[in-house]
Amino acid sequence: MIQVGVLFGSRSVEHEISIITALQAIQHLKASGKYNVIPIYISKDGDWYTGGTLDQIETYKNLNSAMQGAQKVTPIRQNGRVALLKSPLSKFKNNVVSEVDLAFPILHGSYGEDGTLQGMLEQLQLPYTGCSVLSAALTMDKIATKQVLSAAGIPVVDYFWFHTETWFAKDEDYIKESEQRFGYPVVVKPADIGSSVGVSIAHDREEFEQAVSTVRRYSERVLVERYIKGLKEINISVLGDAEGLKLSVCEEPITASEFLTYQDKYAGGASADGSGSKSSATSGSSSGSGASSAGMQSAKRRIPAELPTEVRETIEDYARRAFATLDCSGVTRIDFILEPEDPNGTPETFKCKQIYVNEFNTIPGSLSFYLWEATGKPFPELLDDLVELGLRKKRRRNKLTFTHDINILASASFSGKK
Repeated sequence: MIQVGVLFGSRSVEHEISIITALQAIQHLKASGKYNVIPIYISKDGDWYTGGTLDQIETYKNLNSAMQGAQKVTPIRQNGRVALLKSPLSKFKNNVVSEVDLAFPILHGSYGEDGTLQGMLEQLQLPYTGCSVLSAALTMDKIATKQVLSAAGIPVVDYFWFHTETWFAKDEDYIKESEQRFGYPVVVKPADIGSSVGVSIAHDREEFEQAVSTVRRYSERVLVERYIKGLKEINISVLGDAEGLKLSVCEEPITASEFLTYQDKYAGGASADGSGSKSSATSGSSSGSGASSAGMQSAKRRIPAELPTEVRETIEDYARRAFATLDCSGVTRIDFILEPEDPNGTPETFKCKQIYVNEFNTIPGSLSFYLWEATGKPFPELLDDLVELGLRKKRRRNKLTFTHDINILASASFSGKK
């Protein structure tokens, strides 16, 4: 039986959302009986833990005591496998707590979705689900994503960016550039944080300065985007890799605010029984109890989104091209913005003028299982696909050459003299 290590938590402002998504997945991975599931919780200090009751949502009611009863561990490669060793090591007992055949990262944001963890897993030679180091890093960085997609001819909202360390020296220049290019309002956001954390709408200079101050708490770079009045947000999920991909149905998030906030995404009226708050077109959730009463599936949305055929087909085309351009793997949610012909029109009279790729979520909240359920793929089947994609990626990499048998140092001489 495959030993699947589900990694979650980590040093991120999206720590709690990672826990919810991971516990949803762990429930179904265990229930399938196909895998030996090993929950691996990474604390906000960056320490790794396993065992205890880390697979129960009640454990995390108080994060300061969540690790009680769990074993602190360190991953290490030995005897051709990756083992989780006790930390600190014991002198008299077996120090191997468990062994892992496949890592299943379910971490949102920094130190998990941005390529840093993926690099560590590559060093351990441990196969893992999801994007590679490069694609994870590119898609997590909103500026890099825009630059790459623009080069590929895929539309993105007009923008500019600057480093937070230059703000106090050039704040007036940046404000003037924003005003000249976009006027007000504008969208101000961190360059590399997800879940709408730190995102603001600035309606004047004072709010612009406040928005930059907020971003500086989360990121070293500030992204400023043209505000699109009367926009429609549409999301779609892509599953697969370079060998082939599939598309989910589209969704339209429903919000009364100017943009989809953190509160809209993760606290959208979810009820204690896990039923969530659903629009009339949203199907019920099968994610289970406990962790399922929160997370992305609890937000208000319309599934499938009501779109003209040509708009839906354009979104699907952009999604395929963007996924391939950024060399994604696993399950990704791509968020789109639809600009209306009439900014002052009503939702009922909405006609699309332009479609833009907004953001990538390569480890999306709730793994976007609700989009795949609406497409006809149950959550357990989605998880099986992700495991297979991770193993398939490992098989491809095993065919590559990373070292040569020739030892050029055997015949080298070096006196150490200049």
